[in-house]
Amino acid sequence: MFITNNFLSDLLPEYFNRYPKIELELVVSDHFIDLVDRGFDLAIRAGELKGSTLVVRKLMDVELVLVATLLYLEQHGRPKTVSDLKAHNCLIDTTSSYKNHWPVADKKNGKYVTVEGNVRANSGETVRSLALSGRGIALMPKFFFARDIYEGRLASFLDSKIQFSGGIFAAYPQRKHLSPNVRSFIDYLVGYIDQLELLCHKQ
Repeated sequence: MFITNNFLSDLLPEYFNRYPKIELELVVSDHFIDLVDRGFDLAIRAGELKGSTLVVRKLMDVELVLVATLLYLEQHGRPKTVSDLKAHNCLIDTTSSYKNHWPVADKKNGKYVTVEGNVRANSGETVRSLALSGRGIALMPKFFFARDIYEGRLASFLDSKIQFSGGIFAAYPQRKHLSPNVRSFIDYLVGYIDQLELLCHKQ
């Protein structure tokens, strides 16, 4: 659901403006779905896709970022070390693979920090909303916060301490030719992601 709520939902309106005659059936699930067995044309998935019999195209690398509002940091102090995070209210996204064991360490391959907070939510949008309201520190994919950081609503910190590698992938069954509709959607995704990455690199 993370990809749909925080990624696809932003790009679909413009996609349909550009391709108004295309019909799309979107199935949202956190569970693995066999595309061939269910007759689906395409899946957008996060994480490593090892041993897949599908055709897999990497759409983007995923970087994580620690963020909070300037007001929160003024009131509670900006974390200068990884250990400082333990003294802060950390907003925990329970749909992430790391939950409250954040992949942030003082040295490469060091021990990750375990954080605590007064909110645990299985919704990235909820975590983002609480971070923007100054309720605590969030750790989530950078593309999700890129515009908030660029426009000054959130500040990032401890970037060099984050130890995480991941990606978002398009996966589809091994067919000789992709349908024009599927190809147009993948091409649109790539263009949208290029704009996101440009925004991320401006920070």
